[in-house]
Amino acid sequence: MKTISKLMYVILLTVLTVFVSCKGEMGPAGPAGKDGIDGKDGADGQDGVDGNANVQTYIYNNPAWGLGAGMDIDMTDILTDSVIENDAILTYVKHTAQGLINSIPGSVWNGNYRDYAVFLHTNDLQIVSLEMDGSFTPHANLWAIDWVKVVIIESTNITDDGAKSLNPQQEILYNLDKAGVDVNNYYQVMDYYGLEY
Repeated sequence: MKTISKLMYVILLTVLTVFVSCKGEMGPAGPAGKDGIDGKDGADGQDGVDGNANVQTYIYNNPAWGLGAGMDIDMTDILTDSVIENDAILTYVKHTAQGLINSIPGSVWNGNYRDYAVFLHTNDLQIVSLEMDGSFTPHANLWAIDWVKVVIIESTNITDDGAKSLNPQQEILYNLDKAGVDVNNYYQVMDYYGLEY
């Protein structure tokens, strides 16, 4: 009985070896399969809005200064309490005369320096121009602006209980810095998120 089992094992091993070691030419390729059904086109984005995953940009062309040293940008239904509390909001201006793009709040240059402050309110972003001594810029001396661009980076930092982290804006800015992106450099931010200049 042992001899038969060994003999069967040897025969099985021989047959397997023959099958495995057989080589032949590859046959011709089979016919192509049917094309799948095309998916539906996605909905068009909102005019004036450029986005990339959790990043949205809003451009306001030729904004006008108000009677004082301030400019109000209407962002109804965009600047909600949740956005202001949780998301990182970057603001840039491009001046008509110099063509320079500056990050604000901060100092801007158009022949001399001024400080622009930015205030966020529900549905409204306000820019205020200040002289370097801290006084409001006289209305007659306010510089024309080509555009204001607001970049909103949504916070994706969620805690285990579903709430957003305590400092989501700081985390976004920290991660950008860690990636080598200077948020004061308009072009670096646009390049990092793949957004149009």
